[in-house]
Formats: sequence, structure tokens, C-alpha cells
Amino acid sequence: MAYITTAELKTYLDITSSSLDTLLGVLLDNAQSVINNYCDRDFAPSAASSKYFDADVDVDGMTLWLGDEDLASTDDLAITNGDGVAVDVSSEIAYRPRRLTPYYAIDLLPSSSKAWTGKSNGDDIDAIQVYAWWGYSKTAPENIEQALYRLASFMFRQRSSSSDVDKPLVLDTGMVLMPSEMPNDVRQMLTGYRRRSAIYW
Repeated sequence: MAYITTAELKTYLDITSSSLDTLLGVLLDNAQSVINNYCDRDFAPSAASSKYFDADVDVDGMTLWLGDEDLASTDDLAITNGDGVAVDVSSEIAYRPRRLTPYYAIDLLPSSSKAWTGKSNGDDIDAIQVYAWWGYSKTAPENIEQALYRLASFMFRQRSSSSDVDKPLVLDTGMVLMPSEMPNDVRQMLTGYRRRSAIYW
């Protein structure tokens, strides 16, 4: 889902003409992809969807580890165990971390009579189905929106002459000095949102 709209970006850039709408829409998509790749996560899923987890690799005792997946919310959450039996998400589970999102693991409570199980044919791969909102949050945090405004604006201004210090600099010798991959202020806004396993830049 788009974190900000083309209309919002136009307001930010003080643009009233509709002649640049297509370009600005493309730049928004590109800038959002850069932010998602840099942080290695999605900040606002468009809908709930199902993901599948192994009953052996992703399970440690009563804990189902979600790996590199962010569980944004308990809204619409539904879990079907490998044996096809639904887990009662209102009374049989707890989340890690306990009070913050996104969640990275789901625990079966000791009071539950269930255990994470594989399929009846013995297949543990993709045995556990979790239907949920997958992402950092259901709506992008304000810092992420601001980073997107800034990065999309930076990309837009690169198309013409600008005093932006992040633009490539052409020396008298003809050598081109390229800027860093993204403006420093954008990088700083994103620092706290990067997944620890992110390997980009």
C-alpha cells in the first residue's frame, strides 16, 4: 500500500499542475521500494494474507518463530495448525514481544492443550497457516512517511538543476562524484526501522 499519495507529495512540493502526476507517481513507487529494501520490511500492508511455517524448523517447543516476517497486528488473525485444527487466538496464544508490534513470534500458552504440529502425512513443511496483517504496522509510521516525502522529492529534483548537496558533482576534470545512495537525513530517519538482518547498503 502507498504510504503517501501523489496529491500529498504535490502539496509537499508546492505543485498545482497535473502535468507531472504520472512522473510523481512513479517516483513515489521507486522511493517507497528503496525505503522498503533498505529497511528490509513493509510498513503498511494493503490487506491481510496467509503465510505458512514449518512445524519443525520454525518451531521451538511452544514457540512459533516468524523468521523475517513482521506481524503487524492481531486484527483478523487466524491460525490453523498442521493437523487442520484452528488455534484459538483469543485464549491460547501470546506474542513476542509482549507489548510492542511488530511481533516476531507466537507462543502457545501452557494452558492450551495444543502443540504445534505437522500435517497428518508427516510433512512438516509449510504445515502451519497464519492469516494476518504482515508488515511493520497497518499504517506507515510518521517517520517513514516523512522519509518518503524527502526521498521522492530528492528524486524529483534530480531531474533538473538543483542546489541539493546530494546531487552528483562534475569536476573540472570531467570526473563525476556520485552522492551517497540516499540523502543523509533520510538515512537517519530510517536507522531505527531497519531489520537487524538487513544487508542493504
